[in-house]
Amino acid sequence: MRFFKHTFFVVTLACAAAFITSCGKEETTTTSLVAQNTLIESFVKTTKLTDSVEKSGDLWCNRFVKGANSTKIQVGDEVTFYYILSVVKDATTLEPYATNIESVAKAKALANPFSKYEPITVVVGKSGLPKGFDLGLRLLYDGDAAQILFPSTYGYGASDIGAVPANSAIGVRVYISKVER
Repeated sequence: MRFFKHTFFVVTLACAAAFITSCGKEETTTTSLVAQNTLIESFVKTTKLTDSVEKSGDLWCNRFVKGANSTKIQVGDEVTFYYILSVVKDATTLEPYATNIESVAKAKALANPFSKYEPITVVVGKSGLPKGFDLGLRLLYDGDAAQILFPSTYGYGASDIGAVPANSAIGVRVYISKVER
């Protein structure tokens, strides 16, 4: 009987600990999302992009070069572009971690002798890119150059991916070369 009392107590304690831990994780994730959105908002305000940024849900998009073509990118379009993927470090800094622009790769010590440094082509909606990147492309037009910012829920989530820490807000600078329907 004594064994069952102790076992019941230990099992009850373990369940309570698991419940408390899971509640803490939900709160941390929510707080993390709120913190990332606050960080992105601070970046937008500090870098004086406020008037030129279009916000769509948790995505921020600054089209700093508007393409001459009026073709808005849609799901299923083949889009060819150059990019610079960055982590939003603080209210003033984007830290690049990947690019297909050779001069940027060399300047930021990201150069890889196996990279071809050519534009990539993806099918929007089936791109394999982080969700925020793919959704951000849909806010752009043929010929645009833009900065797209989004929290980790639209990026890599709670996973460390190479040089990108878990729960990192992401910034993508993209230069659209061509859109084909």
